Amino acid sequence: MTHQTKGHSRQDTALIHGLSASEVQRLSETCIEAKGRAYCPYSHFRVGCSLLLTNGTVVQGANVENAAYPVATCAERVTVATAVVQGAKKGDIRAIAVATDISPPASPCGMCRQFLREFCELEMPVLMYDKDGKSTFMTLGQLLPMSFGPEKLLSTEDIQHAGQRRSIATSPRLRQQAAAAPAGEQAQHDVAPPTHYELFPQTFPDGAPPASPFTPDLRQLRKEFLQLQAKAHPDLMPANQKRHAEGLSSLINEAYRTLQDPLKRAQYLLLQHGIDVEDESSKLSGGELLMEVMEAREAVEEAENEEDLSLLKAENGERIAESVGVLDLAFANGEWEAAAREAIRLRYWKNIEESIQGWEKGKGGGAIHH
Repeated sequence: MTHQTKGHSRQDTALIHGLSASEVQRLSETCIEAKGRAYCPYSHFRVGCSLLLTNGTVVQGANVENAAYPVATCAERVTVATAVVQGAKKGDIRAIAVATDISPPASPCGMCRQFLREFCELEMPVLMYDKDGKSTFMTLGQLLPMSFGPEKLLSTEDIQHAGQRRSIATSPRLRQQAAAAPAGEQAQHDVAPPTHYELFPQTFPDGAPPASPFTPDLRQLRKEFLQLQAKAHPDLMPANQKRHAEGLSSLINEAYRTLQDPLKRAQYLLLQHGIDVEDESSKLSGGELLMEVMEAREAVEEAENEEDLSLLKAENGERIAESVGVLDLAFANGEWEAAAREAIRLRYWKNIEESIQGWEKGKGGGAIHH
C-alpha cells in the first residue's frame, strides 16, 4: 500500500531499506528546506540535500554555483563533505535525500554518485523528491551499477609486487633470473587478487562455472558470507592490520552482493571472459524481444491498482526465472556468447522489475532519471 504524509509519498518503499516513516519524513522535509538555501544565480536550478547518519543526526546542503561554471558544487557533495568534516566515516550514512523543482524528480549526477560511493554502502537508499514532494527511491547500487570504490585500489604490498613483476617483465637479466628461480620463488611474483568465487570456497569448492553451477545454494552462500565477515571484521584485528581487514571486508561484501544476484553474477562471469554486456553495443535493438519489452513497460505504465501490479509482477517473475534457467545451461556448457545474449535479456526484465517496484498510481513505473 502507498502511504502519503503531507504530500510525501511511498514511505512504505523506504521501510524496506530500514527507514521508519518518521525518518523518511525528516529527510523529505529537510532536503526540501535546504533547497531554499541553494545559491544558483546562473542555472536557477535549485537542489536541496539532506542525509541521515547512524547516530540520528541530519546534515543539510544545497548546490553552490560560481561565475566560473565548472567550479560549482552539487548539493550532494556539499552535504556529504559537511558530514565528513563533522566526523562521519564510511558506513555512517544511512540514507540521503535530494529535492529539485522538476517532475519527475532528478537523480544525483554521475560525479555525485561516485562521490557517494566513497562514503556510502551500495545498499544505502537515495530518496529523490520532485517539485510536488512526490518521491522515487533507489539504492546507490542501482544508481551506480558495477561501481568503482576504494577497495578496488591496490594495497601498498600489491603495488610493490606489481612493480617487481614489471621489473622482471622489462629486464632481460631479471627475466632470466626469474626463469631460473625455483617455482616457489616465482610464485611470489605472481600473486593475483582472489576472484569472487575463490573467496567462497565452501559454496564453490570447484571454482567458477562451468566447474560449478551458475545458480549457487544461496543459503550456503549466506552462511559462508557471515562466517567470512566475522573472521575479517576490522574491529577484531590489531591496529597494524585494520586497513588490510577493511579492504578484505569490502571485497567480501562486494563479492557476496554480486554472487547472490543472478544478473550481477552473470555480468561478472562474462567480464572474466572479456565480454562486457554493459557496453553500449549490447543495447537491445529490434526483433521480438524489443516488442515484448515495450509491451511490458506499457503494461506497468497503464496499471490502475495494486491488483494489476501483482499480476504484472508474477508475469515478470516468470520471465526472470526463465532467463536464469537459460543462463544455468549456457554457463554449464561454457557457451559464453549465448550467456551474454541472455544476460542482456535478464537486464531488461530486471529493469521492468524495478519499474514495478517504483510504480505509483497515476504516475506509472519508477525509473532512473538522468
